[in-house]
Amino acid sequence: MTINEALEVLKQLEQRIGELRALRNENAYRETFRSSGEVIKVNEPMYDVKKLDKTLQNLYKQMRLLKGAIKKTNAEAKVVGYEGIAAESIDLGEIE
Repeated sequence: MTINEALEVLKQLEQRIGELRALRNENAYRETFRSSGEVIKVNEPMYDVKKLDKTLQNLYKQMRLLKGAIKKTNAEAKVVGYEGIAAESIDLGEIE
């Protein structure tokens, strides 16, 4: 997997986690409308909360592992096209 592919997967994981968190937050109640216009909020989960939380925890774990792998890869990779100048010798234009 390339770093670009890993970053794309990371983006997809973050989006999916956001979707599932929203679903979990909306899962707390269900609204029922009666013909008289009365709204009844029923506290019945529409999805299995334990399964939803387990899925979220798995996605968080995958995201953590992927971020760690990207950081490790970045630490070992060389910058292409910027050879010959050591990081310590770069002049940042400091004023004395």
